Amino acid sequence: MRYFISLLGLAAIVGAGYFTVAQYVDVAHGQSTLVSDPSLDNTSADGAKVLALLNRLKSINLNGKIFDNPKFTSLQDWSVEIPTQTVGRPNPYLPPSGAVFAAPQASTTPVTVPLPRSTR
Repeated sequence: MRYFISLLGLAAIVGAGYFTVAQYVDVAHGQSTLVSDPSLDNTSADGAKVLALLNRLKSINLNGKIFDNPKFTSLQDWSVEIPTQTVGRPNPYLPPSGAVFAAPQASTTPVTVPLPRSTR
């Protein structure tokens, strides 16, 4: 009886697997919907958009006349120099050099825990 139930369960698993794969594979044409995804057909349209944007960027002409403008040359630099700082340890997760860590010791003193009192 146990052998029959195991065989029936195995047949159910194989049947479910076949049904799942059969939904995605067109046996007559040898094509699989798992591989030929319709959303991948938009790649040529996306490529055309990228090329159009690239052509727009290439058509932009910048001139340097703004740098010769007296208003631009009269601007002041208000930047502040950031002082250099020392770099930390190479591995911050290691204990500092020279540090000694001791393992916690077990206490030999007995601990008394009070029992809760009944409210009856």
